[in-house]
Amino acid sequence: MPSYTVKAGDTLSQIARANGYSLSDVMAANKGIDYNRLSIGQGLSLPYNTNSPVNYDAFGSVINQPD
Repeated sequence: MPSYTVKAGDTLSQIARANGYSLSDVMAANKGIDYNRLSIGQGLSLPYNTNSPVNYDAFGSVINQPD
């Protein structure tokens, strides 16, 4: 599954939008996380998304990404 590392100033909705996901999809992929208290360096799971411009292999590694 793809992942994202939280940076300073990130919000869950910004992370979702920037990576081509809905907020509800990102929330579903991260059950048990307090979405109001993201920490810098915290890892989040991102769901596979066939509509995303980024393509992943079976292990969640990026195999191509548009420029």
